[in-house]
Amino acid sequence: MNSLRFIIICCSILLVLSSCSSPAEVLEIGEPNTEYKSDEDRYEITGFTITDEIEDTDKIEEIKNIRKYFEKMNQPTEAVYEEPDLYFQVNNKEEYTVLATAFVWFLPEGSSIIRDLNGSFYELDAEHTVRLKEIVGE
Repeated sequence: MNSLRFIIICCSILLVLSSCSSPAEVLEIGEPNTEYKSDEDRYEITGFTITDEIEDTDKIEEIKNIRKYFEKMNQPTEAVYEEPDLYFQVNNKEEYTVLATAFVWFLPEGSSIIRDLNGSFYELDAEHTVRLKEIVGE
């Protein structure tokens, strides 16, 4: 009887713990794929290649929090006609969803320009760009 009680308690604990676990998020970092359009004198983004994965939950949360500092740009600078420096995305592997995506251009003055997959452009200040570079290993 005691062994049955022990088994029921263990199963209950495992059930509670498994329902409390958070989704498995991963930060994927990669290189943008581009094609030079000589007639327009600019690069066109054609995709990306993932080269690294980060599963550190603190870094993933920090990346998601940095997005709060993205400032929408009406008209991006000509820097976006160059090749982007970086691509990253945050994925939830258990739910098969992409939570955040970004192509990034690092600017000489320290800030950066971000483009999401919808084609919207954002500016990120120098302070948060430095932290972004630290997280992704740039």
